[in-house]
Amino acid sequence: MAFIGNGWSPILPLRHSVDGGYATLVTISDVALQNFRMLMLTTPESRVMLPEFGVGLKTYLFEKNHHTTYSEIETKIRSQTSRYLPYFDILSIDFKDSFEDEGLLSIQIDLFIRPTREAIRFVFDPSSEEPLVLDLIATAHENYVRR
Repeated sequence: MAFIGNGWSPILPLRHSVDGGYATLVTISDVALQNFRMLMLTTPESRVMLPEFGVGLKTYLFEKNHHTTYSEIETKIRSQTSRYLPYFDILSIDFKDSFEDEGLLSIQIDLFIRPTREAIRFVFDPSSEEPLVLDLIATAHENYVRR
């Protein structure tokens, strides 16, 4: 089983807390979700000690909004998650392109966090005020049975 921390991790980007230190995440779920967010946004070759790390969603900014691009992004998400965040199960990845703006693409990823047995939804929507949204879908005993 992969080690994902003890639940205490600084919130990234770093920010000060009211007690003078840095604000921290206090649950395993929050740490896991922050790790997933970092994996999605990190551009490969930007980390010196782990040059292969990262999906690099920003690198697809000017790519064609086409099914071949979707397939490439999905493959990258699945392989990077399996390699660096093995405590996640990817339940689904859905791409939604906009009819009003043909260059706009939203990605919805449903994930299951094994240690906490929670299903969450990660939404990357560049058109919204909060482009990265993480929502709890359900706990494992409600809707998800591991195969």
